[in-house]
Amino acid sequence: MPTQSFKIALALSLVMASSVSTADNMDFLDRSKQIAKEAESGAIPAWLNLAPSPLDAAFQRILKSGNGTSSPNAAIGGDENNPGPSPSREVGKWLFVSFSMPEREFMEALAYAADENATVVLRGIDAGSDLGSFIKKVKGFGKQLKKAPNTLLDPILFRKYRIDAVPTLVEGLPGHQAKSVKGLLNFAWLAKKPPGDYGTRGNTYPVQEADFIEEMQKRMAQIDWKAQREKSIQGYWQRHGDFVSLPEASQDTTVRFDPSIVVTQDIRLPDGNLLAQKGQRINPQQVMPMAKAYIFFDATRKGQISKAKEIGREMGAQGKPVVYIASRIDAERGWDHLKELEGEFGMPVSLLTKQLGERFRIKRLPSLVKGDGDMLSISEYRPN
Repeated sequence: MPTQSFKIALALSLVMASSVSTADNMDFLDRSKQIAKEAESGAIPAWLNLAPSPLDAAFQRILKSGNGTSSPNAAIGGDENNPGPSPSREVGKWLFVSFSMPEREFMEALAYAADENATVVLRGIDAGSDLGSFIKKVKGFGKQLKKAPNTLLDPILFRKYRIDAVPTLVEGLPGHQAKSVKGLLNFAWLAKKPPGDYGTRGNTYPVQEADFIEEMQKRMAQIDWKAQREKSIQGYWQRHGDFVSLPEASQDTTVRFDPSIVVTQDIRLPDGNLLAQKGQRINPQQVMPMAKAYIFFDATRKGQISKAKEIGREMGAQGKPVVYIASRIDAERGWDHLKELEGEFGMPVSLLTKQLGERFRIKRLPSLVKGDGDMLSISEYRPN
């Protein structure tokens, strides 16, 4: 049976995600490592801009979502509203093509694939083209037809069936069997044959597009990943430099306030028992008293840095763990400045968010917030 203190604590976590009591058990923004993780995870590698064919957002989407399989193939045509089941490389009907084919024959191949419900497969993109333009080109051909075929960009299928000339028909059968023929658009003829390769039965053309995966690997090998990582991390401060701007305190003052909250609706446990009643007033300091001292300061002001360290020493002497929170840092120096600060304070430095500032009622800097019995105290200090 949960104790009353447990119930109240649980109620707090449900109705007050940013409560002062919860703040004692969290690291605001998970400090530097969390920010770095956020900065890096939000960036697709910048090899999209490298010669000979810069890629665009369409490629990013392919990297993130794939095409329903575990391999890097990409659907670039067909009925987008009804894509059908995820493609298989073992069982199916494929028509392999290349833009080396004369346009008339290329269009005939697309139309035939659509009629046969076969999938058109390309090995890579045009030399000097980006992926977005290539997809637009393929879809442009499809729009000229009454029915556009499903189309894949899948170099692995080219490798699997050893396609070195186009057009080539391949029918994959259960049990890892297949039959194929080059230069002939006739699945009905192929259907009558047992598994096997039936050679060349008409005009064929070389595959002019480079293997898409090999091209990706080639470009990725040219990247200075260390430089890209540093660029991504440094760019965080340009993308997220919306620091909290607060005035500087002109005198030392201290005020106390009641952090209590009022529950806005009944909260029940999964078993139906009432956890917290609507209108109930809960004081976090009575449930989980604030143990730490939170020191807020502007890290671009030397006087505030000096005062923050002084306050920190006083709190340490009183046995209170200290959390340093900067309202802003030097965006030009970014991580270098943050590293300097952490070295100067000898501990992590977090960043102030607007929501946290409002919750703690921070009006001027530097400031100190700490527990004071059933109340919280907010002290403002004139900088050194």
